Amino acid sequence: MKEIVYYLKSMEKFMEEDAYIRFVVKDLMRRGHTREKALEIAFNTVLDDHLMVERYQKINDKGEA
Repeated sequence: MKEIVYYLKSMEKFMEEDAYIRFVVKDLMRRGHTREKALEIAFNTVLDDHLMVERYQKINDKGEA
């Protein structure tokens, strides 16, 4: 399996495409986290789901990172 690397721009793009990630990020920001930190935390939730990992990697493969 390919190594999964966190890229802020990729997570921003992923958030635009995924309602769940948008919900998580908005909720974390409401709880006092910065947008960047909320995206990083959301990335860690992506790692627990094989399908989410595949979608995130497709964004990176498109060169949008």
